Amino acid sequence: MARRPSNPIYHTREWREATRWAKTHLPPICHWCGEPIDMRLSGRNKWGATVDHLKPVRTHPELAYVRANLQLAHNSCNAKRTLAIHDGVESASRGVKVRTSRVW
Repeated sequence: MARRPSNPIYHTREWREATRWAKTHLPPICHWCGEPIDMRLSGRNKWGATVDHLKPVRTHPELAYVRANLQLAHNSCNAKRTLAIHDGVESASRGVKVRTSRVW
């Protein structure tokens, strides 16, 4: 599967600082699955820590660096959520988009 182009926000000094802050100040718990995050793992590891936006940058670019909009998530949980947001219909819970088999 081809990777989609990365948002330029993720290549800035401000994003690196926000990521560093989140990884040192937020509790190491995935805000999607609720399981602990091993902070010794690389963010590229499926169970490693990534910094996730509560309100996506795609729809709320003004909140990209706002600390209150940042949470930690496992790389795999964050990736699933990102794919869901780009794929389907917005669900009522947590802003995650989910594909459904029929219109309800």
